[in-house]
Amino acid sequence: LSSSCQVLYGTGDNMSAASYILRNFNDIGVSLGTSHTLYSWTDTYQPRKESHVFRSCYNTSYLSLVCLRNGSEIRDTLCQHHFEMDYKRMFSILSTPSTDVGFHFAFPEILPHTSQPCEDLPSKDPITSSRLIIEGQLFHLYYAYQQLGTSLKRIVITGGGSQNQHFCQLLSNIFNVPVVSSKHNEAGALGSAYRAWFVGTKQTHIQKGYAQLEKHPQHLFSILASPEQSKVDHYRQLYPKFVKKLQQNM
Repeated sequence: LSSSCQVLYGTGDNMSAASYILRNFNDIGVSLGTSHTLYSWTDTYQPRKESHVFRSCYNTSYLSLVCLRNGSEIRDTLCQHHFEMDYKRMFSILSTPSTDVGFHFAFPEILPHTSQPCEDLPSKDPITSSRLIIEGQLFHLYYAYQQLGTSLKRIVITGGGSQNQHFCQLLSNIFNVPVVSSKHNEAGALGSAYRAWFVGTKQTHIQKGYAQLEKHPQHLFSILASPEQSKVDHYRQLYPKFVKKLQQNM
């Protein structure tokens, strides 16, 4: 390597994605891929057994991260078994909230820790149970968010789940904040490029760097969903029941 080459530490997919999408301290990044991942900046170092903590490459802040094992593979299986691989039809069932709660872990889970698959579903009807499982995934995501101990004003979403309006709307209603995204799905690659530019051009202020980035319209965020108050209230009433059911099965 050239003597002038600069090497950045921690340029993995999550750290790089965070560099691209977390532009404010009150943002929460949510990646809805094979696993579900949440991450956010924090200005205090608070080690927790529930989450990872990384040092920021930009300043004195830290990145808190929680990863959940049961992600998109669960939805793929539901779609294959009950909806003939029609994702649009599967996600459309989310427009009507459930009146009960449930969950399905096809794999051992990280948070809360389970050593084997488990489920608790009050209905075996394919449509009802599918809705309960998908709602349960996002209740589980909200449960994981609470382990981060950070404030929240909006969710910046990436991954396959961000492509469906019904799914984004459910996420917004359960978290009670707007859900936004950029036109680009490759947040990890773009974040790596942004970090290289930030260091290579000797930027000293991260927000000024984002201001340069956002001069290009394709890097601006657009709102995918905003909270619907009646459904927010409905899910707020169901959430304690979900947590109780989750803890009873751990």
